[in-house]
Amino acid sequence: MADDKYSQRVRGKMASTGRSKKADRMRKMNSKETLRGEDHDYGAVFVEGPISVNATDLEVGENVELGSSKPWFQGRRVVELDVLARSMNCEKCSSWLRLSDIKDEVIYGMASFLYISCRSSACQHISLVPTGKKSNGKGFDINYKVCLAMINAGMGPSHVNNFLTGCNIPPVDASTLRKKQKELAPVIIEAAEASCKEAQREELECSECSELEGSFDAGWQKRGSGWSYNSHTGHASLIGINTGKVVEFDVRTRNCSICQYYIGKNEPKPPHECNVNWTGSSKGMEPDMACSMIQRLAEDGYTVGTLHADNDATTQSRLPRSIIKKR
Repeated sequence: MADDKYSQRVRGKMASTGRSKKADRMRKMNSKETLRGEDHDYGAVFVEGPISVNATDLEVGENVELGSSKPWFQGRRVVELDVLARSMNCEKCSSWLRLSDIKDEVIYGMASFLYISCRSSACQHISLVPTGKKSNGKGFDINYKVCLAMINAGMGPSHVNNFLTGCNIPPVDASTLRKKQKELAPVIIEAAEASCKEAQREELECSECSELEGSFDAGWQKRGSGWSYNSHTGHASLIGINTGKVVEFDVRTRNCSICQYYIGKNEPKPPHECNVNWTGSSKGMEPDMACSMIQRLAEDGYTVGTLHADNDATTQSRLPRSIIKKR
């Protein structure tokens, strides 16, 4: 039989009664809800008791408990004023709603739904008011805009949340940004390909002959030491000499996180969109992308006559002999 002196557990380990009591006191002190007036107040505050409301925007007939989330009046929000102004009427009696009557808030990334109570004594209905618009019916536009801005700025979810936290704006969950990024990827690729098609036509119109002249180079997401190139991804672009626009691009990937996860667990891989399109070395990506871009241009009716590139012997040897190589 265990000694009563060590009959308590703290963080999963046996601890003395004195240490257990001390841990209980610290938990109670940390869980006290206090109201602070600082600008950046991330502590807990007193909230109202749960209010049951029928949330028609979530699921029909689903009851949602309000008052259990963080207080709505903490921090700052990104609000579309036009959307908010058109939604500030009671869903039941059409009376004007006031922001001071907000009961709770449910945050969806950078946007949120406000639960506002009607002031009419005969109504007192709680309306669901969005802070932004939803164009496609799937998600708030602001969340897609944040994802596009993240990609355009070359940042990641942690950088975005560091910026938002510094502005005292509730951060966006990294999984939300990754989900939006996957939804936007096909659209971005389609827009990039259309832009390249237009640039090809402009470049040929500006050319003095019937052949294109461009500058080619490749890059990797991981720096090479000169002796070791082990980046999992690589990219390349071909820029027209006359217009300065990208006329063709390509990407190589030899790693898939989903495949690696199930391989590590020795489990069969589920059906998914695998991005792996290269199995060779990282250094071998550059000549392969150069040949692929020139071949696609040829299929579209464009011939590359002169190519400006760096001193890479492998790429030069793989290119067609008809192309004039310049360094």
